[in-house]
Amino acid sequence: MRSLLLPILPLVLGACATLPSSRGTELLRSDGSAVTLEAMVAELAEADVVFLGEEHDSDGVHALQQEVFEALHAARGGAVVLSMEMFERDAQGPLNLYLEGALTEEEFLARSRPWPNYPEHYRAAIEFAKAEGIPVLAGNAQRALASLVSKEGTAAGQGDPWGPRQVIPMGGRYEELFMEVMSQMAGHGQAMPTARMRRFFEAQCFKDEAMAEAITDHLSAVAPERPLVVHWCGRFHSDFGLGTVERVARRRPDLDLAVISGRKRENGDYDAAGDSDRGDFLWITAR
Repeated sequence: MRSLLLPILPLVLGACATLPSSRGTELLRSDGSAVTLEAMVAELAEADVVFLGEEHDSDGVHALQQEVFEALHAARGGAVVLSMEMFERDAQGPLNLYLEGALTEEEFLARSRPWPNYPEHYRAAIEFAKAEGIPVLAGNAQRALASLVSKEGTAAGQGDPWGPRQVIPMGGRYEELFMEVMSQMAGHGQAMPTARMRRFFEAQCFKDEAMAEAITDHLSAVAPERPLVVHWCGRFHSDFGLGTVERVARRRPDLDLAVISGRKRENGDYDAAGDSDRGDFLWITAR
């Protein structure tokens, strides 16, 4: 991550000085060494895009996401943008209206199809963005469109306004990891044909392309301003700098990207063999 002008550093450190401690959580660098919350935020504040990769059911990771998001907002003097996998592109209109105060929360939720865990895990971020005037990107491809791709392939979703304009096959390690996960599911009685798994991978990539496009389109639209985009996503979309991350990099190789991978401790303590290149920082939480 590149260095910013020195005057930002006192602001970063001052913003973090009031952060509550994250109990039961390990904050680690990629080599497994411990890092303080303050030092981590100071480094993340130098990036152009920060990917906060989560496990969707982890209370601890979600709490830390919110903590870091608010700290980065302070560190960058308010120049941040929130991008979310949890809202689909066609929810951008209702989302904007709610942030502007033109919709009640009830109206907003009725029109935006929030995830079931919105109240406990994502509402705080949206309410903070609303209070602070932070733009929020509904980054994901429309669910019905991604479902179509999972059945008929990428071509079925091309040209739809709620999908990405450009989808380029990017297999390699990402595809290998995806197929490994699907094979593990098959080991629990959910076997499916290889061709079907390939379609699911195409749908995964379709979502990655949509989120990457939302991020880079916004940064192009606000240029020459360069706010920090904080993207909330499932960690599979960003672990190892793959998924959405590599698609942002393909579109904008000039951007400085940072990756955080958060998980519950029950899903594994730090392991050098599997974690050394998973992200710039790892969060391992009690729950």
